[in-house]
Amino acid sequence: FVEQMEASSAEMKGLAADIEAGKPEADLRKRLARIREHNGKAREVKYRKDDEEAELLDGHFDIFELKLKSDFEAATWDTKEVRLNLLARLKAKCNVCHEECRK
Repeated sequence: FVEQMEASSAEMKGLAADIEAGKPEADLRKRLARIREHNGKAREVKYRKDDEEAELLDGHFDIFELKLKSDFEAATWDTKEVRLNLLARLKAKCNVCHEECRK
């Protein structure tokens, strides 16, 4: 689980660097696909012993997947300002789960 989350975090950092470097939208979308892939693999790891906690984590993954599809994949990553805004929203989606898991 941690390995997949760390890989996803590395992709997030790479996404931020790619935005700063002005990379093409296609490159950004590849990063999003890898983030999605890592999160999918992390979700498959059933390491929570408490069923209620595991269900809550699954719910967070459901929401993240939905938001990734609806908010980010359909968006046009055309200007740096839009890209930075979308990146901030993506990070916020990640932080919701991270905060819950820290509890």
